[in-house]
Amino acid sequence: MQAYFYCVKVTSEDDRYVVRSVVRALDVLMALSTQNGPVSLADLAEETGLNPSTAFRLLESMRVRGSFGRLTAAADISSTAG
Repeated sequence: MQAYFYCVKVTSEDDRYVVRSVVRALDVLMALSTQNGPVSLADLAEETGLNPSTAFRLLESMRVRGSFGRLTAAADISSTAG
């Protein structure tokens, strides 16, 4: 399955409309999109600037929706949407 992303013109720059968890989840997805294979949770957290527990919770939320699979108990994550 291939993902398609579209840009839309945003008319407001007011931060009160920004959902922080969505921004963080997108940061995780963008970081994963630059990887050529599995990435450790620690490396992903470092790349995104997120606390490892936050990165884990975001990944776990995406995993239950079928976006990712855990490869090992060490929390190596890979995208299943290839």
